[in-house]
Amino acid sequence: MNPSGSNPAAWRAVATLYNALVTALVVSLVARRGANTAREYVFRHFRRQHLEKFLPGLAKLGLSGEPHAVACALYHYHSNALGGVKTEYVRESDRKAWVRYPPPRWMWRGTAIAAIPHEVSAAMLHGWHGHNGASLGNPRLGFVCTGMTVDGMPGLEGYYLEHDRELGLDERVRFAYGVETMPRFDPEAAPKLEAASWPEERLVRTRRRYAMDYVRTMLAVLEDLLGAQDARKELGRVARLVARPLWARVVRRQSERWRFLRLALVLLGLAGIVLALARPQWGVVREKVEREGADVVFVLDSSGSMATADVPPNRFFLARAALLSLVARLEGDRFALVAFEGEAYPLVPLTLDADAMGLFLDTAEPGLVPSPGTSLGKGLARGLEMFVDKERRNKVMVLVSDGEDLEGEVDAAVRQAQAAGVVVHTVGVGTEKGQPVPNLDQDGRTVGFKKDEAGQIVVSRLNEATLEAIARGTGGKYFRLTSSDPSLLALAAAIEGMEEKALAREYAYRRKERYQWPLALGLASLSLALAPARRRSSASLFKTAAGL
Repeated sequence: MNPSGSNPAAWRAVATLYNALVTALVVSLVARRGANTAREYVFRHFRRQHLEKFLPGLAKLGLSGEPHAVACALYHYHSNALGGVKTEYVRESDRKAWVRYPPPRWMWRGTAIAAIPHEVSAAMLHGWHGHNGASLGNPRLGFVCTGMTVDGMPGLEGYYLEHDRELGLDERVRFAYGVETMPRFDPEAAPKLEAASWPEERLVRTRRRYAMDYVRTMLAVLEDLLGAQDARKELGRVARLVARPLWARVVRRQSERWRFLRLALVLLGLAGIVLALARPQWGVVREKVEREGADVVFVLDSSGSMATADVPPNRFFLARAALLSLVARLEGDRFALVAFEGEAYPLVPLTLDADAMGLFLDTAEPGLVPSPGTSLGKGLARGLEMFVDKERRNKVMVLVSDGEDLEGEVDAAVRQAQAAGVVVHTVGVGTEKGQPVPNLDQDGRTVGFKKDEAGQIVVSRLNEATLEAIARGTGGKYFRLTSSDPSLLALAAAIEGMEEKALAREYAYRRKERYQWPLALGLASLSLALAPARRRSSASLFKTAAGL
């Protein structure tokens, strides 16, 4: 190993361990907790990776200008190739493009594929492939699967197809075995990335990062699904099971006396990394924060009508993404969050912790308030209660809703806001034409539409008049949120342009991060365990660890 730490064999070994850990976890969930739990884990895992990587990856690969069906297929073809995963691609037209994952499958390592049920493998397609159209703002784009390896077919294959109509949630992934097969793949004519000429060391490092991305997402998703304690216990057990049989493959033996030491180092390294990914925190850090800004209370409509998909992917998803962008833009302001339906509930008190606000917004979904209906007045009234310092100037409320109100308490709430000196900006989401209000199952899939007492399907429409009246009555402004412009830059500018006030000094409290210790221990242990098998001094071994 040279001083820079270049060792393709070591990087390849780490990638092998991570790859095996991903497969073993899913097999363990199937065997110990059932196919439904494994299916839900795979769905959440791939949906989370999709939301984090898909759109940035398209831009990085230079695919943003391609037709949507072609861009999606090329994305899978190129990104998986960089990770060392064999993938095939055929462009049939601008609106139809194939992708195929021939065996051996990277995700279902070795003979483990025999233990993967159909619904678990299909969850990967629902989590990622079926959401590509939603992320691109193209509700006509879907994925048709024509075969899966787990069902005994020679590879997982299918095609992206841009339909002539908008697709429902349950139509974004469709299975059509025996109807079509992918045209012959010609590797010579297939598009190629610059990475084809990369040196081996760069390629294996990229493949190690590809595997590590799965592990990085793994613990967060598993913790959401099983809880923190059960997730760490399950992943720790699987990591120990994986490391033992792979010992001989990833580490060259120096002598019998090193055998157990290196095994212990591998296990300790994996345990350290898993523990670091859990982000252990203890102790509280008190920080003095000096700022100039406003107190901003978000009042978010979470009623069933916000699940309407007249603005893709739906009103609530678009509103949530816009608020996350607004929080990132308004640095130095304090934020609070209220969700309302028939009643209103505070979710986050006024805080400088933008990460906490982002966490609550990320987990919010339609129907989170256990009181059906829509009461704009109660939402506004509860929002006013969030301003704890009545003397502070620059108090702003941002009401995000489709404007439907079933209770009729708006006028009184507007008068209260005027008396308290609170400016209410309103954000309308939806369309005047509207669409039927969906009924969603526990997986978020549409299973029909809501009906009124007469049995007629309920259609929800954007009511801009109510929202404009609220804004006008408090000295605020009304903004329209659309899929083509979800940034709310004009609203951010309005808040930033408020009269400046004296510098405020406040204290923020946060838990102290302690992940550095287990991470350092894990990386050092794996580095030492994967060092070349020859006698060296302790100093030399630590130089190897630093290089890796």
